[in-house]
Amino acid sequence: MSASSENIKAQMQSLFSSAVPDANTYQTVYASYLQTKNYVIFQKQIVHNYIVGFRPAQKDMVILEINSDLEQIDAPTFITQSNKPTVKKDFQQRYVIQAENLPKYKLSVMPVVSKLLASAYMLPVEQKQEAAAFTEFMKAM
Repeated sequence: MSASSENIKAQMQSLFSSAVPDANTYQTVYASYLQTKNYVIFQKQIVHNYIVGFRPAQKDMVILEINSDLEQIDAPTFITQSNKPTVKKDFQQRYVIQAENLPKYKLSVMPVVSKLLASAYMLPVEQKQEAAAFTEFMKAM
């Protein structure tokens, strides 16, 4: 794993810790969503970056939207069993998470984000173990 990937993961953990109470009880993973909007004469793509914290024992998660400069964009969204979350995969293999009275999230969690994708405002991280743990967590939801 590259030093820059480790540095980015440390910065994400620090940001998550400052935004979420009891952050040390969560496992974290980097996720993204590439949103495409079609207009009459052009197409616009927007990249959403997230730090997702999850606790398998409690079956809950926190989604924190960030930008590519590792700055928090919005308040964390807490998804617990009391929100009655539904999780499924769409045809592009993204996790679609929806809970009562909360926005719908579409998340892609990649074990390795390449430098090519990093040029599209994604963060170049290597997170093979974290991605595998998140996949198992989502299967159990």
